[in-house]
Amino acid sequence: MAKTLVYLEAKGDELKKISREMMTVARMLGDSAAGVISTGSDAALASAGKLGLKKLANLAPENGKLYAAEAFAAELAKLVEAEAPAYIIFGQTNLGRDLAARLAATTGVGYMSDVTAIEPGEPPTFVKPLYAGKIIGKFRFKGEPPHILTIRPNIFSPSDATGAEVATETVQPDYTSARSVLTSIAEKAAGMIDLREATVIISGGRGIGEAANFQMLFDFAEKTGAAVGASRAVVDEGWIEHAHQVGQTGKTVNPTLYIACGISGAIQHLAGMQTSKCIVAINTNESAPIFKVADYGIVGDCKEVVPLLLEEILKSRG
Repeated sequence: MAKTLVYLEAKGDELKKISREMMTVARMLGDSAAGVISTGSDAALASAGKLGLKKLANLAPENGKLYAAEAFAAELAKLVEAEAPAYIIFGQTNLGRDLAARLAATTGVGYMSDVTAIEPGEPPTFVKPLYAGKIIGKFRFKGEPPHILTIRPNIFSPSDATGAEVATETVQPDYTSARSVLTSIAEKAAGMIDLREATVIISGGRGIGEAANFQMLFDFAEKTGAAVGASRAVVDEGWIEHAHQVGQTGKTVNPTLYIACGISGAIQHLAGMQTSKCIVAINTNESAPIFKVADYGIVGDCKEVVPLLLEEILKSRG
């Protein structure tokens, strides 16, 4: 087994779930792991330091400079040279995709994106969907390590903290060569739950009738603590923003409960939610493909069923 290098992600004081999922992959591929993170939060650093890493580097953001691809890739290249890992692991997130590709170009090493499974062996086989999930490809890296990969969120089980702490090395990126610098992040909607972090998601498709009926789903979400998702069809129609899209070209989710309202179940949508622990489908078409993957199916009008479902949930909570 070899060493791995993991690029962790945080939001404020919290580690993102994808960080703990990457640690699971790191343990599958190596017997020791080093970590890299960029955060100004002591709490996030402390959480990262308890994941069982051998060492942790913090690419400390400057005031007014949170991220720059060129600067971060240059520092990562130095860490890769110093640590000599066999694998460098990122999440298949906006940040992970940007930085992994940049690092691969900077170092000239092999890069594989959107990994959903790993089959053991020497070398291991990496599995990823192709053509919107219509086929599954299996690949192995050629040549000498290191190798770079990104993993799809909500596929691998998150690792628990080990309780042991590790010292953190602070690294200050050099932004002078950066052609663009991220200076701030504006939250789109206060209180909106990230789909990738949600334990309950209620999603809408064309079958809800019209854009105005998404308010019914937002009301449900507000009163139950759920997040609101959507199919690509309604996003393309402009009924709701792309941030809510679940599926091959949206977000991959893995909640405890996924409620699909008026969603037919196209393969592109199923690719993003079919690993949910429990799927409830509501659709007027009893032959809709979504019922094939659903644990519970309700043939009916979402506008009638969702309010009744909400009423019963609130009753059960007293």
